[in-house]
Amino acid sequence: MQTREEIVAGLSERIGEVVSWFTARADNTFGTGPEGRWTEGQTLDHLVRSVKPLNLALRLPKVALKMQFGTAKGPSETLEKLTARHEGLLAAGGKASGQFVRAEVSVEEKPKLVEELRSQGKKLTDVVQKWSEDDLDKYVLPHPLLGKLSVRDMLLFTYHHNGHHLDILKRDY
Repeated sequence: MQTREEIVAGLSERIGEVVSWFTARADNTFGTGPEGRWTEGQTLDHLVRSVKPLNLALRLPKVALKMQFGTAKGPSETLEKLTARHEGLLAAGGKASGQFVRAEVSVEEKPKLVEELRSQGKKLTDVVQKWSEDDLDKYVLPHPLLGKLSVRDMLLFTYHHNGHHLDILKRDY
């Protein structure tokens, strides 16, 4: 998965899988999770909070992105390399913090958050269609754990990130 069309299809499918998982879950499990881990609600909220700023950034004028974050110094990575790098940082103790984590998420918020993830996913795939292949590799965005990533890398990470949390949810919840 490397071309814009492959990334769009992958993101659409992956975010759809996450939305379907949450839609199928009973409401009484939304506030629960394994000991010491996020609840289902916190996980869903985290995914929404992760996609939303990416959507905002991809709608900014490219000159603004260039002025604020610069441009790529090298080629974009592969999904496999990004995944390995992310998993390595997590294994070394890296974790989400700040604006990407909420202490509590109520079950009453579930329908709104599920719809928000669905909507943000659609907005993301729509805006990516407006980016050229070259621009996906040229412009960079900051990631709190991985540092500056090309837009293509950020999209690949978003695909991985949703899958990472979905795998955890399926395995542990």
